[in-house]
Formats: sequence, structure tokens, C-alpha cells
Amino acid sequence: MARPNKQGIDYFSLDVHLDDKFKFIEIKYDLEGFAIIIKLLQKIYSIGYWYQWTEDEALLFSDEIRADYELVNNVVNEAIDRNVFDKTLYEKYKILTSKGIQKRYQEAVKRRKDVQIVEEYLVIDNNFGVNVNINSQATRVNESKSTQSKVKETKVKNTKEKSSSRSKLKFETHHMKLAELLFKNIKENNPNAKEPNLESWANTFRLMMESPKEKRLGKEIQDLILWSQQHHFWYKNILSADKLRKQFDRLLLEMKDEQKKPVKNNVIQIPNYGGDRNVDGKGNEQHSKSGRDVQLFK
Repeated sequence: MARPNKQGIDYFSLDVHLDDKFKFIEIKYDLEGFAIIIKLLQKIYSIGYWYQWTEDEALLFSDEIRADYELVNNVVNEAIDRNVFDKTLYEKYKILTSKGIQKRYQEAVKRRKDVQIVEEYLVIDNNFGVNVNINSQATRVNESKSTQSKVKETKVKNTKEKSSSRSKLKFETHHMKLAELLFKNIKENNPNAKEPNLESWANTFRLMMESPKEKRLGKEIQDLILWSQQHHFWYKNILSADKLRKQFDRLLLEMKDEQKKPVKNNVIQIPNYGGDRNVDGKGNEQHSKSGRDVQLFK
């Protein structure tokens, strides 16, 4: 069986002076938002000039780049609204592409002997490569028995990917309690805050507690949630589980430094989820023998 011709490219150009639409994304979502766009461009060019974008792809992509699922979706929606990606093609076919992406891809593959093109996805002329194989989205699915078998294989693969994406969102009750606690405190600071994907947050807390490189204690996470949402600076920046995870070590150090300072008649009591402990560091902590305080949220 002949090896299929490569459709992706190994590198792409990035303009020094980007359009304002990219600047708005960076202003609204900081450098993390800009980085997500660059990662998406890498993903698109690695397979060609477009990328399917559904809930499953969003989950897998977020996990791949270790970014918050909600943040990734917000950045992509902003990019679509600002025409970084073609809005018409996204709404019709659920794909991410643009005129600029296709022009750069067209230039990169102009010397190739075989380029696969889906005509309905084009927003520029179809002059790609030496021999262009143009497929119609309307007729390419059931051309032969061979094609039907490929479709079946694709369905099986997609089913496995969906199952895989769901398995990555496994969590337990205490992980969800942490997610709910964080959102509750965010909501108290900003009553207009939109409810996030709490299951995604719970999964992030699970990873923080189970990852061999992190092994965070539930009590530590709980304390940082409460402390950060009362801090004059961090309450405006820790607005998701992913942000808390990213800044965890810095937050922990700052909280401990603050605890060393004398507090006069201003002790804030942390809700008792197992073991009494105040923000000033006083009190008793109760942890299981394994060091994992699962019982805190029973």
C-alpha cells in the first residue's frame, strides 16, 4: 500500500507587525491568549490549511497544551469574532482557517506534486501545488466501498477520542468541592462572573493532587483559593483552576510570607472541611497517612 503524501508543513512565517485583531486578543487574554493562537496555527499547518473545531477537538487541544479548557474556548471565540479565523466557514463546517492561513500554505506547497484540497473550505483560488486533487465536501464521503470502510474507521477513531476526552475529565467529590469553592469566591468578588465548566476545573484539581510532579494537598489548594480571593492583587488574576495551578508555588510563598506578619484582631476563619486552620497559619491540620486529605471534603 502506497504511503499517503504529506499534507502538512514543517514551518510557517509569522509577521513581525501583526494586525490589531491579534493585539486585541493579547490585551484581553494576556500573553497566554496569544500563545493559544500560535499553538492553534501550529496545529493547523501541521495537517494542512484547516482544523476541525468541535467540543472534542477543544478538549483534546486544551489537554495537549495544558491550558484551561474554558480559556481556550474563549480565545477561539474571540478570534472567530475578530476574523482571525473565517467566521462563515466555522459556522458552516466547524473548521478553523482563514485567507491568510491559506495563502501561506499555498506558498509553502507550491512545488509539491500532490496536494489534497477540499473545495468548500477555500477562500482563495485553488492553485495549490503541481497536481491538485480537489475534493468536494458533498461527494467525497461515499464514493466507493473503500471510502465507506475508511469512514467506519474514522467513526471508530472518533469514538475512541471522545471516550478518551471524557476519561480525562474524571474527578471525585472533593475535587468538585474545590472547583465550587473557587467559583463561589470569584462570584462574591464579581457577581457578574459567568459560571465556568466546573467539571473541567475539578479535573484540573485532580491533576494537581495526583500528578507525580505536583502532589498538591487538598488543604493547601483550599487555603490558596480562600487567600487568593481575599488578596488585593490575586483576586483579579486567579479566575480559573488553571490559573491557580500555574501560579501555585508563587501563591504559596506569598501566603506564607504574609502569615509571618503579625495580625491584630483580623483573623479570617477558613471554613472547616476537616482540620481547623486559619489564614494566619494557626490551628490544627488533619491529613491522611498517605498525605492526601481526601477526608476534608466528606
